Amino acid sequence: MLSIAIDVMGGDHGPREILKGIELALQKKTFKPVLFGKSDIINQYLKEFPKTSQCCEIVHCDSIVDAHTKPSIAFRYGRSSNLGKAIQSVADGITQAVISSGNTGAYMALCKSILKTLPGISRPAIPAIIPTCGESGKILVLDLGANIECTPTHLVQFAAMANILVKHLWNIENPTVGILNVGTEEMKGNIVVQETFKLLKEMKDINTHGFVEGSDILYETTNIVVTDGFTGNIALKAIEGTAQFIGQTIKAEFSRTLLDKLRYLFARKTFNRIKSKIDPRIYNGALFLGLNHLAVKSHGSADAFSFSHAIYSTITMIERDLTPKIAKSLENIYIP
Repeated sequence: MLSIAIDVMGGDHGPREILKGIELALQKKTFKPVLFGKSDIINQYLKEFPKTSQCCEIVHCDSIVDAHTKPSIAFRYGRSSNLGKAIQSVADGITQAVISSGNTGAYMALCKSILKTLPGISRPAIPAIIPTCGESGKILVLDLGANIECTPTHLVQFAAMANILVKHLWNIENPTVGILNVGTEEMKGNIVVQETFKLLKEMKDINTHGFVEGSDILYETTNIVVTDGFTGNIALKAIEGTAQFIGQTIKAEFSRTLLDKLRYLFARKTFNRIKSKIDPRIYNGALFLGLNHLAVKSHGSADAFSFSHAIYSTITMIERDLTPKIAKSLENIYIP
């Protein structure tokens, strides 16, 4: 049975919502959740979730890394914390992956320290799947917050890893890679994106599309979009905010009058299909791409439904043996 280390203390909504998410996931998938956190708090809520209580294991942690813990402090003193112990269980082979909704900076610092990066990779990146209007209906964008400032070398490494990930995850033979920029013309952009473009063009293993703009993301101009974590995080949250705005606006407009409510009843199936496609909760669960083992970051604001999808994503990545495949493929790629 698959074993997944889960940080129960992270996230905006507390342990109950995470445990509820595990309970939802166990209704569809078979796995053993290994729960890391304060055992008295976990047990306080666990009685509400019979499936989880029957198959879980609890690892008590006196020290807790929370939203206010600085990455430097977590790096120095966090190995005995909820995050540190959860990550260490993966390094020791006790679990096959770790999931947390907690402090991204602290989580990344501990993952880099304990799990280490793959050979030839300087920094892990956070990729995310975003729904699109394109043929496949999705696009991979990275980095989304792990690395606020990046050099051209970092971006090229991200592109190489994403290229392999998309090949194995989506079975796309020769995915296209775009670089997020303020325009598509070759003369546009700062020194970093200009140099990244030059380096990617030299790589025969990468199908470089060139520069793409923010609007190109949702139209799936390329299969992969590469950018730094500062820009990527802003782009992601702008897209998520837009999706939420559209959903709330539609709901408000169809609630105005009795006639509007009747119109909604006739179009309900259509709106449900739209909602299921643009709901960001379905795409929760981003891999820390570039580590020797699987570490998955869930949104800090994830509710139970969203957290269950982070678990589904993690199980898919475990079953497809993604990390060894990425490591093996990187051995055969020359990264300038």
